[in-house]
Amino acid sequence: MDRCRAGETWPPDLAEFVALISESGANPFGLTVDAVMEEYRRWRDESWRYDGSDKYPWPQPVLYHICLEMRTRGIERQMTQGELKRLAERQLTKWAKHVGNGMSVPPV
Repeated sequence: MDRCRAGETWPPDLAEFVALISESGANPFGLTVDAVMEEYRRWRDESWRYDGSDKYPWPQPVLYHICLEMRTRGIERQMTQGELKRLAERQLTKWAKHVGNGMSVPPV
């Protein structure tokens, strides 16, 4: 309803549908791409306070693995904010599939 009021079409096209699903937190972690990006920014800005990334107070172990991958690839490939967001979405999907297949997230 909110989408229709905002003037957006319904039903959404495939790209919009995928974005809506990823934003809804439809994964075993209850995380959205925006929540991952927010935690990534917070970690990036506050990581200097800790002796290492493993000492940072991660809300969930999966964020540790996603954010480290984002930082590594982001620096190597000089990614823009939009590219980092797409990477966060892919990483979140990868870890959700990993857990969905019965595997666990390694501890920090």
